Amino acid sequence: MNYSVRLGGLTLAAFAVLVAYQNCGRPFISNSDQSSLPSRGDSNSELSGYFSPLDKGEDISCPSTSTSGEFVLSSEQKNSIRQGELRSINDRHLIIHPQPLTFASRDKTWSDIYQENFRQIKDTFKNSESSFKIGTAMSLFALEGGGTCELEQQLSSAFAQAEANNIPLLVHVDFEWMIEWRSDIWDLNNTSQPHNKYKVEWSDWNTPINKFAIFWDAAGFTRKSRICYPNPAIRKEVIQKGRMISAVINKWRLHLANTGKSHLFIGVDPGWETGIQDYRNLNKAKDLNVEYELGYCALHHEGYSQSNPPINKKSVLIDVVRKYAEMECQVFFEAGIPKEKIFTHIVGTDGDQSTPPHPGRLFYQHSPLEVAFNSYSTPGFSLYPNAYYPELIKKHTQGKNWAITETAFANFNHLKYFAGDPNLRNINIYSWDMIKGNSGSISELANLMKHPLDQTPTPNQPPVPEPAVPPAPEFQLSGSVETFSNSVITGWACLPGTTTTTQIQIYVGDFYGTKNLLATVSTNIQNSSKSSVCKGNSVSGFSYAFTPSDRFTHQGKDIHVKATVNSKELWLYKPANYVVPEALATGALMGSVESMSGSTITGWACVPGLPTTQLQVYVGDFYGTKTLIKTISTGLENTSRFSVCGKNSNAGFSYQFSQNDKTAYQGKDIHIKAIADGKELWLYKPANYIVPKMESN
Repeated sequence: MNYSVRLGGLTLAAFAVLVAYQNCGRPFISNSDQSSLPSRGDSNSELSGYFSPLDKGEDISCPSTSTSGEFVLSSEQKNSIRQGELRSINDRHLIIHPQPLTFASRDKTWSDIYQENFRQIKDTFKNSESSFKIGTAMSLFALEGGGTCELEQQLSSAFAQAEANNIPLLVHVDFEWMIEWRSDIWDLNNTSQPHNKYKVEWSDWNTPINKFAIFWDAAGFTRKSRICYPNPAIRKEVIQKGRMISAVINKWRLHLANTGKSHLFIGVDPGWETGIQDYRNLNKAKDLNVEYELGYCALHHEGYSQSNPPINKKSVLIDVVRKYAEMECQVFFEAGIPKEKIFTHIVGTDGDQSTPPHPGRLFYQHSPLEVAFNSYSTPGFSLYPNAYYPELIKKHTQGKNWAITETAFANFNHLKYFAGDPNLRNINIYSWDMIKGNSGSISELANLMKHPLDQTPTPNQPPVPEPAVPPAPEFQLSGSVETFSNSVITGWACLPGTTTTTQIQIYVGDFYGTKNLLATVSTNIQNSSKSSVCKGNSVSGFSYAFTPSDRFTHQGKDIHVKATVNSKELWLYKPANYVVPEALATGALMGSVESMSGSTITGWACVPGLPTTQLQVYVGDFYGTKTLIKTISTGLENTSRFSVCGKNSNAGFSYQFSQNDKTAYQGKDIHIKAIADGKELWLYKPANYIVPKMESN
C-alpha cells in the first residue's frame, strides 16, 4: 500500500490523502488459464472459501439505473465480449495509478479529476511500439459510507474518461482499508449495536482495537480499526457490492465490445495488500500504542476461543487471509469477468521467508506469497525495492500469468528484472502526482515500457536458499454444509489422501457467543461427487437429524458444524442462516380410523407440527391379548386434516391385510395404536372392524 517514505516523503503525502479524505465528505463513489496453485500445497480453495452467492432478493442497486447483481450477461453477450477482449489478450500494461490526493467535491467532480489525470498520463506516455502499453487506474472505496449511486457514478465517470482519452483502465476496488467513519462498524460503545465489536479485529480474545498502524517505513502512522475478515456482515457487504460493481463493469464491457474498444478494460484489482497484521516485533509499534497481534476476532469467527485455541494459530490466520482474498476475486469471476482480468493484491515480502530486514516482512506475517494464488484470478504482488527477493517471486510465478499490482513512484531499476517476462501482464506504478513533475522518473518509465522480452539482468540480491529436503505437501481438511431440510442437516468433509473418517460435531448457540455441543457423528456416507477433492476417501458425507428434544431445548439457535480429523479442524458454514427448527407442538396426539374397504383399513393421525406418526396394527380380543402384526407410519397426503394437524398434511395411513394375515387372524378384531412425540393413542371407530376372511382359490 502506497503509504511510506519510499525514497522521500510519501508518508506525508499519503497521510495527506487520509486527512483530505476525512475532511472532504463522502466521495462519489470461457474463464480460461486455470493455472495450478504454487508448490507449497493444495488448498482446495474453490471448496473452502468465504464466497457464496446471495439470494437475488439481496442484490443492491442504484434506484435510478437498477444496475445490480441481477444483471446477467446472456451467452450471446458473453461471446461478443470475449471475442472483443481476445483481440487485446496479449497486451501488457504499464499502469500509472493516479491514487487520488483530491476527492470529488462541489468544486471538482470525479469526471473532472479523471479527465485531468487520464489526459496528462496519456499525453506524457505515448503508446508507441513498446513492450508495454500505457494504462491508468481508478480506486473505488467500496466499503465507504456512500451508497450504490455514488459508486456507480464514480465508475461511469472513469469509464467515460477512459474512452474519451483512449487509455486502458484498471478498476481498483478497495474492500479493506480506507473506510470513513461508519457507526455500524467503528462505534464500539453504541449499546444499540452490540455486535460492532465482532466487525473489527481484536488484540486478544475479547478486546476490539480502536486503531491499527501502517509500518511500511520506520515511523509508521495509525488509522481507525481494522475490519474482521470472516465477519458475516462484512462478507455479505463485500459480496453484495462486488456483484453490483461487476454488473456496472459488465455493462461497460458490453458497450466496449459493441464499439470495438474492448482493449480499454484492463481488469479488476479487488484487494489491497490483504493481510492480518502482527506488530509485536516492530520497534516503533510501542511508540504508537499498537504493540499487539491482530487476528483474534478472525479466530473467533472461525470457531476458536481462549479455552479452545487452534492447534496452529498462524496457519489458521493465513487461511483466513487466503479465503478473504479469494472471496474478493470470486465475486467478480462468478459475474462473468475472466480470471486473466482479475488480479489479487498481496505484499511480496513473504513473512514466512528470510526476506530482507524490512518492516513490511514483520507487518505481513500472515500473508505468504501463496495466498495470492486461487482459481478465480491472476496472482498479483506489491513489490517495493529492498523488501523482497526477486528469485522468490520468480520461483512462484514461473510459467504463470501474474502482475505487479503496486510498486514505488521512483527507483524503477528493480522492475527490470521482471520486465522481460512475457507472462507479466501489468506493472502498476502508484502516485502520479509525484511522478508528473519528475523528468527523471518519466524517462525511466518510458524506457521500462520499451524493455525487450526475455532479457533480464542478474538480480542484485542473493537467491533464496533451497531446503535440503523439499517439504511434503500438507493437505488441508476440506468440507461444507450442503443442505438443511426437514430438520436434517447434511454435508461432507475429508482430509485428502486419507481414508480416515472425519468426526463431525454439531453445535448450537449464538454465532457471536457460546456454542454448546449437541451431537457427534462421523462422515460415513459415500459421496462420490467429492472424489476429486477427497483424493481416495469416498466416504465423506454426513447427516444429522434434529430430534424433538433438540428442537424443544434449542429452537431458534444458530447451528454450527465442526469437522475434526488428524489434529486438523475446520468449521463448516454455508451462507444461509441455519437455525434449530421450532419445537414440535405439545398438543394432543389425534387421529382416527376412517374406513375399512375390502382388505384395506385407512385413517389418519398426527401431533400438530410433527412430520409423521408411527402406527402399530394389532389383532385380538378387545378385552384380551392383542398381537402386533405390522408397524407402519403416516405418509399419505390428507389435506382435509390440515386445520387439525397444522403444517403436516401427510397425516394419512393405509394398511392392506395380506393373505397370511387372513390365514392366521381371520375374524379377529383390529386395533391400531398411534405413537408420536412420546404420546400414545388407540384409534377406534364405532364400527367393529375385523380381519377379513381368506379368499378361496
